[in-house]
Amino acid sequence: MKRVYKENQHGTKEQCIFSEMMNNERLPLLERKLGRLIDDAKFLLGAGTDAPSQAMAITMFHILNNGPVYQKLQEELNCALPEPQANPSLVMLEQLPYLTAVIKEGLRISALVTSRLPRIAPDEILEYNGWQIPPGTPVSMSIYLMLRDETVFPEPLVFHPGRWLEQGSNLEKYLVPFSKGSQGCLGPNMAYAWCYLGIATILRRFMLSLFETTEENMTIVRDCFNGQTKPGYNNIQVKVLAEFTKA
Repeated sequence: MKRVYKENQHGTKEQCIFSEMMNNERLPLLERKLGRLIDDAKFLLGAGTDAPSQAMAITMFHILNNGPVYQKLQEELNCALPEPQANPSLVMLEQLPYLTAVIKEGLRISALVTSRLPRIAPDEILEYNGWQIPPGTPVSMSIYLMLRDETVFPEPLVFHPGRWLEQGSNLEKYLVPFSKGSQGCLGPNMAYAWCYLGIATILRRFMLSLFETTEENMTIVRDCFNGQTKPGYNNIQVKVLAEFTKA
């Protein structure tokens, strides 16, 4: 197969992911066949676009639906980005404490993955709290329920970014929107980057309000691997009230 390259913003050639997989002799031949590549492409499209965009949309809803949160976040962004049309750097945005708290709370409350993700230890006995789990036994937990555990997150259905400022270090180990361990999601860094850059840029450049959108557009009632609302309700609409063009 001919290797396919694309140029990045710096003019450096980068190899296409599927070209890399097809030409990687370390991968078994079975994993380089068309059927496997089609499966990987579907997964990349779903996990790399639908999930992070849904998380951003839900986070944006909660920001706009909560006046004090919206105001506090705007104040932080106005101070950090005096020029509204500037393109902020990810490194700089990651240093903003309230934006970081908003994003973590957005990932928590969106809790996109509602299906359980079973893991199997094929050859060893697992021990947990005095229990012995035989080899080959599927073991799983629900990310959705973990992120709504009221013993860890009081008032779990309330969008409260302040919890991450008040006791963030105690909560970090419970923030598992991407699962954890060697079988966890491959894209948390990408998802965080999208949230930082997308939310900060949009809210710094535009004043927004919700339009014909309510909590019903957020309420998860179906498990389709990612949680879904009632049919036809899975959308968020906003009005652009103003555009900020200069400081």
